[in-house]
Amino acid sequence: PRAALPCLCEQRRDWGRRVELEKGELERVAPEKRGDKAIDVARLAAARVSNPNIQLYWWERVLEHEPEHRQAFVELTKLYAHGERWRDLATVLLRQADASPGNDDRAAALRKLAFVEAHCLGEPASAGERLQAVLELDPHDLDVHRIHRELSHGTPVDWAALGDRYVIAGIELAAIPAPIGSSSPLPEISPAR
Repeated sequence: PRAALPCLCEQRRDWGRRVELEKGELERVAPEKRGDKAIDVARLAAARVSNPNIQLYWWERVLEHEPEHRQAFVELTKLYAHGERWRDLATVLLRQADASPGNDDRAAALRKLAFVEAHCLGEPASAGERLQAVLELDPHDLDVHRIHRELSHGTPVDWAALGDRYVIAGIELAAIPAPIGSSSPLPEISPAR
């Protein structure tokens, strides 16, 4: 009977209910196979369920079991950005930076995190820390030096001029309006040694 429910949900095209049934199934799967199960359900939810909260739930489950799963980071970033959930987006970008295998991926996540913190959350001090971390990875990143200089002087940053380095999930970050009171200066960033 339990196995018939998913099939019945598929026949009725009730994908939300089908995905909901998988929550219990995830706990019944052997621990070493839970990551694969969560990935399968997350992909099903992304393809068939329009409710972003259900998709978020499953992509978070993927990261619980597969902490370095690239697609989960991409999907969570996209969902949080489209939902304008900036604090959650910042958390995912930080997790992505920490889980990144190489300096280029880590620097890319930190650049975007710095933007979200400075522009969307109005936290220039945190953005300054992220920019410092990028400079430690790549001391010759002229864009980061320029962004810091512009932010520290209260000059608006031309994010669009930076190209796809500051695009999150297809959203050009330059198109996101700055929150009120976000023009406070950044702390000085010392050059990387």
